[in-house]
Amino acid sequence: MHNLLVAALAIQASALDPLAARLAAHKVLRETGKETPAALLARHTTSLDEREKRFAADLVEKCHRHAAEIDALLDEACDKRPRGSTLQILRLGVAQLLYFDSIPNRAAVDTSVQLCKKRGGNPGLTNAVLRRLSRETPSIQETKPPLYDLLVKDRGAELADRYLEACRKRPGM
Repeated sequence: MHNLLVAALAIQASALDPLAARLAAHKVLRETGKETPAALLARHTTSLDEREKRFAADLVEKCHRHAAEIDALLDEACDKRPRGSTLQILRLGVAQLLYFDSIPNRAAVDTSVQLCKKRGGNPGLTNAVLRRLSRETPSIQETKPPLYDLLVKDRGAELADRYLEACRKRPGM
């Protein structure tokens, strides 16, 4: 019986905290401009395991890389753009909805609401906006970056498709 209890506690202790990487990513987004994202990630992910560090880095990268698309969706979904922690957490939530197929929409919404409660954001607004977007927002495979249609018109579909492929590739950090 004792061995089972020890094994259960070990498994529980090794389970990933669903908020840990998101908290680190939130801190990086909040402090962007003070240091490079790589330096901020290194500082804010020291207590995370490798998987959580990669997830935090991916979240930050997606938020930065797709900032215009994310903010355009938020502007459509909100009467007035939120500020501070709520805005950063909404950006993280939208990034998860759009660019992380492995994360169920309900998990992206729930963890964003939890993060708001921890970081002083507006959990009610976050819940409402992300639930709405989770029902209405297409997946990454259906979305196109802002310049895509202009490139098709101006330079043709082949170049636009190469641009789209490049936008979807993960850059090295």
